[in-house]
Amino acid sequence: MPEPPEHPVGIEGIEALYRECRQRAGSTRRRLEGDLPVIVLVGRRGNGKTAVLKWLRHRGSRRPCAMYDFRDAGAVRPHEVARQIAFGLSQRLHRQPPLHFPRLQLGLLAVAPGLTLDGSDARLAGAQLREALRRDEARGQFADQVSNAVGFLQELNLLPVPGVAFAAGLLLRGRSVLPPRAVWRTGLAWYSRHRQHAPLDALVHLNKLSRSTSPADLAEVDEQLCRAFLADLRADYRRGRRDRNCTVLLDNVDSPGGRPFLDLLVRLRDTDAQDGLDPDPLVVLATASTIRRVPGVSSAGPGLPRIRQAEAVSYRDWADSRPARPHDSTWRWYPVQLPDLTAAEVSRLGARLAPRLPEATPLVHRLTYGHPWSVHLLHGAVSEIIGQGGGDPELRRILEREVEPQDGEGGTGAPHAPHGT
Repeated sequence: MPEPPEHPVGIEGIEALYRECRQRAGSTRRRLEGDLPVIVLVGRRGNGKTAVLKWLRHRGSRRPCAMYDFRDAGAVRPHEVARQIAFGLSQRLHRQPPLHFPRLQLGLLAVAPGLTLDGSDARLAGAQLREALRRDEARGQFADQVSNAVGFLQELNLLPVPGVAFAAGLLLRGRSVLPPRAVWRTGLAWYSRHRQHAPLDALVHLNKLSRSTSPADLAEVDEQLCRAFLADLRADYRRGRRDRNCTVLLDNVDSPGGRPFLDLLVRLRDTDAQDGLDPDPLVVLATASTIRRVPGVSSAGPGLPRIRQAEAVSYRDWADSRPARPHDSTWRWYPVQLPDLTAAEVSRLGARLAPRLPEATPLVHRLTYGHPWSVHLLHGAVSEIIGQGGGDPELRRILEREVEPQDGEGGTGAPHAPHGT
């Protein structure tokens, strides 16, 4: 078993909000039933946003939970993000019924590169899709053997998910067996729900759109597949077998690809509500380095985003902020300021250093202003001094050393934060 991540300090309010949003009807501390916010933790680079996500993933690992980092993903399309998330949520868990995605599965097969469905012959188009389904069943069985042999699914957020066709096979397996016939029956019924023609028309149309170069056509593909993803989640949770909502943890959503996925998710939640559908069970908790990339409700004036301090957040606070008659979807976002460390928290983190170098912890806080990664670096330097038998003089020489100017900037005397979190 891998070692659990370190518990970040000062995030009690965020943890409580996370627990509230995950609760479902029938639990002893259930939240109010209704929509779920898109929670975005906002903070400077190096202030521990990724560490918070990893801790929450650890805490939620006994229920369906997926993590995805947009930082190096490039301009990934929304349906590709949904595919990655579904891959993570479908993993087999102890004493938990597996999540299946038959609607998304069938849609992914229809848009697989190299597949051209014959729109003039429904029987032939159906045969093409069923053959693709059989091939992906075989791929899924192979993936089971590989994963059992090398354990490549242990850290999903660190590994790239295979291409569309292979990923579809993995979804079909879902780390458990869902018969192809069930995928076919469930998926086909859903895609034909709004069409008056033959049931395969919708999938043939989706296949045609996926081969287009028109941005509008490709956007429709993204919308249909992301809608299928939410429909699969909603259908599974409607059976009432689960006591917690599923979770997706999205890092660096201010990178390319992050906002397009979340904007589409929010828009689909709006249209689903207008269609009278139940709220989906997906808890979304994301991170961003700047509030300018996060929509929010203005409370201090036009154009000024509302952002909550971490110690004041709750599901009730978010629900109460919803306008009686929303004019847009910004109320669905819940931006939360991830705080820097207080002097007491820095002292707690450096408690093991204090007996030997009592001045170290207060000085570290004064120099870093509580920036978590900078605190981590200086605590590491202090630990090294202790390990080498040093004391106050050596400590002061390190902490008072001016940082060399870089890229034309003047020295600040404070450590530079890294580019990642």
